[in-house]
Amino acid sequence: MKKILTIGEMLIDFICLDKNKDLSKGVRFEKKAGGAPANVDAVVSLLGGESSILGNVGNDS
Repeated sequence: MKKILTIGEMLIDFICLDKNKDLSKGVRFEKKAGGAPANVDAVVSLLGGESSILGNVGNDS
């Protein structure tokens, strides 16, 4: 398999752990890595391929 380079953003998805509540009233969240390029890299790696991501780290919170 060829090497793959993805270009783009990595995100943190916040998954609400509070059941039967509106999202706006949730207080317990779990952080999970996400973002389309990062997801592609993860799947390529799981399939035995070699991948890298090119991105930039922002200075926002």
